[in-house]
Amino acid sequence: MSDRMPVRLRCLPDGPFQQALEVGGQGRFLYFDLEEGVDRLAPGSLVEIDDGLLILLGELVERQGPRAVVQVEHSIDRSRVPAIEESWA
Repeated sequence: MSDRMPVRLRCLPDGPFQQALEVGGQGRFLYFDLEEGVDRLAPGSLVEIDDGLLILLGELVERQGPRAVVQVEHSIDRSRVPAIEESWA
């Protein structure tokens, strides 16, 4: 992910996608600025992040106003999703 990249982020298992900006990262930690009004995401929330190329799964570990820090646990290349779906069918 590049600096200030727009992404979609949601609380698992079924929260609605919200717009956010990825503003940096270090190791497995990514930093996001969330859009106004995103109140459902709190520390401890499991989240999905979709940047169009990758699907990232992790835990929101810190939140201060619009800034959120996510510890990424898993990443899935979006081009592999059809094969994964087929194997689960």
